[in-house]
Amino acid sequence: MKEQFPLDFTLTLDCNNNCVFCPRQELRAIAISPRQALAAIKKAGGCGDAVLTGGEPTILPALPAITAACRKAGARKITLTTNGRALSVPGYMEKLAAAGVTSCTISLYSHLPAVHDRLTRVKGSCAQTWKGLSNAMGLVRAGRLELKVNTVLCAENIRTVDKTLRMLKLLGVPAALLINLSGPAGEHIFAYSAVKALLRKINGRRAAYPARVIFRGFPLCLFPEGTQAENQDIDGAGGVSRARLAGYAKGFKAQFVKPPALCRGCRKSRLCNGVPSGYLERFLLKGLK
Repeated sequence: MKEQFPLDFTLTLDCNNNCVFCPRQELRAIAISPRQALAAIKKAGGCGDAVLTGGEPTILPALPAITAACRKAGARKITLTTNGRALSVPGYMEKLAAAGVTSCTISLYSHLPAVHDRLTRVKGSCAQTWKGLSNAMGLVRAGRLELKVNTVLCAENIRTVDKTLRMLKLLGVPAALLINLSGPAGEHIFAYSAVKALLRKINGRRAAYPARVIFRGFPLCLFPEGTQAENQDIDGAGGVSRARLAGYAKGFKAQFVKPPALCRGCRKSRLCNGVPSGYLERFLLKGLK
């Protein structure tokens, strides 16, 4: 194979949500057409994991056909990243699985409609996403689908996300990915001391939460050994020129700072992007030292 895998394909920037922290402008650099995604997979002679994302890919009427074409082009694992609302339609998740979707990542921000719908700016989106998640879990229990839930952590949901995680556990969700805000998120940024409080809750009653709780994009110095934490990695975008991808990566990395007072001598520094500049502007080193 000629390229690094897995590859994320941003198939559309359109979405049926309008999330307050969506980085849609930045994504323009890596958005491609479904035709370009298929060409990239064929050119590489297949791929280990084709990730179909957006925007919201389920608003594309041709998504089942796109999925089937990815499989025919040589993709061995096909992951759908979605807000899950379309999965609330009976039979739609089964249709996608039959077409070739083997894994699903569903974005969900809260168990509370007032919180989730405020963040998506679509009334009723919370109920639809939870219904879609429940439908997808039917295939998980049947052994036909892998699944995890993405939750962007922000000021609106950080205090109640432990309850959201416990509800995911009750539903049987095996993995939850907790993602840090980056960029100028303004009033949605929260002090990282809340992450430490969340960790104490999870570690104090581990069996009450999904088997895998992974933190992504936070300064790695926040986490003790044994915590599943990873850097935000944007090197997997597929179907775009190396120049466009390099420009996007440079723009992404520019959002982070490595304060000497915090990062000098840190053994995790070489693995870590640092601290989002928006966080430092608002909180300085609060919650980090």
